[in-house]
Amino acid sequence: MSVHSTFKNRLSVESSPYLKQHESNPVDWHPWGAEALAMARTANKPIFLSIGYSSCHWCHVMAHESFEDVETAKLMNEMFINIKVDREERPDIDDIYMEAVQVMTRHGGWPLSVFLTPDLKPFYGGTYFPPEARHGQPSFKDVLNGVSNFYENQRADLESRADELIAMLKEAPKSLSLKDLEVHLQDTSLTTDKIASHLFPKYTQLLDELDRDADKVNGGFGRAPKFPQPSKIAALLFSERKTDRAQALLTLDKIRCGGIADQIGGGISRYSVDSVWLVPHFEKMLYDNAQLLPLFAAASKVLAPVASSLPQALGDTAQDIFSYLERDLKCKETGLYYSAEDADSEGEEGKFYSFYCDEFDEIFSADLELKNFAKKYYKVTTGGNFEGANILTCPSDFSTFCHHFGISLAEGQQRLQSVRQKILAFRDSRVRPGLDNKILLSWNALAATGLLQAAKFSSEPRYFARGLELVQNLLKNFKEGEKYFHCLTFGEKKIGAFCDDLAFLLEAMSEAILLTGQVALVKDFLHIAKTILAQFSDPSTGSLYFAPAGSDLLIRPHRPEDNVIYSAHSAILGATQAVLSWAGASQQSELFSKGDLKMLEALSLLAVSNVARLAENAPLACANSLQKVSWLNTRTTILVERSGPGSGSIGSIGALFQALLAQGKANVIVAHMPNEVYSLEQLSRYAEPVPDSPVKYALCNNSGCQLPTSDTEEVGKLL
Repeated sequence: MSVHSTFKNRLSVESSPYLKQHESNPVDWHPWGAEALAMARTANKPIFLSIGYSSCHWCHVMAHESFEDVETAKLMNEMFINIKVDREERPDIDDIYMEAVQVMTRHGGWPLSVFLTPDLKPFYGGTYFPPEARHGQPSFKDVLNGVSNFYENQRADLESRADELIAMLKEAPKSLSLKDLEVHLQDTSLTTDKIASHLFPKYTQLLDELDRDADKVNGGFGRAPKFPQPSKIAALLFSERKTDRAQALLTLDKIRCGGIADQIGGGISRYSVDSVWLVPHFEKMLYDNAQLLPLFAAASKVLAPVASSLPQALGDTAQDIFSYLERDLKCKETGLYYSAEDADSEGEEGKFYSFYCDEFDEIFSADLELKNFAKKYYKVTTGGNFEGANILTCPSDFSTFCHHFGISLAEGQQRLQSVRQKILAFRDSRVRPGLDNKILLSWNALAATGLLQAAKFSSEPRYFARGLELVQNLLKNFKEGEKYFHCLTFGEKKIGAFCDDLAFLLEAMSEAILLTGQVALVKDFLHIAKTILAQFSDPSTGSLYFAPAGSDLLIRPHRPEDNVIYSAHSAILGATQAVLSWAGASQQSELFSKGDLKMLEALSLLAVSNVARLAENAPLACANSLQKVSWLNTRTTILVERSGPGSGSIGSIGALFQALLAQGKANVIVAHMPNEVYSLEQLSRYAEPVPDSPVKYALCNNSGCQLPTSDTEEVGKLL
């Protein structure tokens, strides 16, 4: 029996949207903290730890089936201390216990359901448990009773198993510390370049393994469910091998045409449940869209020389993602982006995004010709493709579609714009999916980097201005004195920053420095780097951790692998070395003191050394790090200098990058010469247009610098 009442548990005072979703449960939920942990120790009760996030569909399902059920809640309250964690607020806790469950069950996901001893050792876990036993899964009530019985009657065995599991988690690190690597490579004077040289062959192996894993028909990697995996797409898109670029373009084209892409409002869903990108898990995450936007922008320029409608379509997808972020995820008060939108609305997954055939009849009742166009373009049928409704998809070749429809390309584009506006207006009258209004430093920094990268790939001034504005807003909203915060909810700064927060902020700052040449940004860049080194490194071992020391954790996690979001290690490696190369190539090393240079090199060395073991054994897990390694092999940096007033907008860098993308030679750093036109507070003014003036490009690498030239094709030939 489920219950809905005015009862509020301890989660009612929390600001996390996910935790507040459970504030009316009859379960005696606790937030993670000293009070709950002390209660477990005093009562000698096991802990039931439930981890999820607000836009998680199966989290909602388990909540409705079990956590809202009075009988289930009674069992939970009698037998356990029950703790709820928002994985986006506490990714460190999620990391530890997700790995534990994966070791125990060989699979993971959310909701994550873990049972702990009072001293936080995991001894049993899983993901979603149904209310009644089915498909080989025990019911959640049976799990609760079984675990409680095991804890009460076989405590010694339980403790022994928990200790064995903890030992496995501690003794099988994913990375090597710097000292371990010195022994491994038999070199006690390692440098970033030495390790990069050692790892460089793994970059080619990465590309070969991606080719073997790629779906040559439908794009992407592996089988269903399919995640976009931006770092892997990027590795192929920026490869010099034509076959790699072709596979990346195939993947991006299939994604933009599939149901995983919101054909009406823009944005990409988290993943597709099938292998053809048709039926998405409809939640939309900021981090996916932040990483995919620059890839679509770059892909449109890789294909620029091709005489087809595809380059424009790929560029339009980037624009659609940007429009989605600005319209639906932007916080007006801070100028930052919210975290995610739910998969569900009105209790149904995908209801907001799918359409019945008769709804199209209603939308276009006054224009039969436009209705016919819309139904054919989006493949809308009476039977639908998703539980009787239609998930909208689009044809890959719009030119061919218009030809078959008997209209010109220009007329087709005009009709499509009108169709989208009408459908969007109709959809806007529906109940929207839930919005997770938590603002995260890490994901917003990814968005800033993505926008700045998209700007240099496409010369789009809106991306450039918005990316620079985000950089300003990140420092304004997440820094207080000398401290950085992870989360901003309802204006409240919460939880000290994690390593990826500061790593992605460092990366965003590096992009801003390179694209503007503004030396005023170097001070903040250095402060972020020093904070990372001080809070997340262990000088005694040479390890770089995800969480700071002295936290309330069983294990101090580290994350060297590039997953759906790439690692802090790869961001740190790329950012530090790019800025150092910019300063060195432009002969502006005096921007940094000797201590600053030593600090940046030490941080870079930690980042690459901690990735080395994983990169050696599993290149696919280091797709972003190995792209940085590939660049370090040559350190190709192209400096841009204008002879006229001001530093210029993104156009001069974009013009060069587009030429390089078309030639398949984009694995370079392109940066403005250092200048001091604007301060951090004035940074957004940098995106304003300036009078045209001659531009020169100087190519620098490990061999030195070439004479400046204004010919972009000549620069490409030198690579």
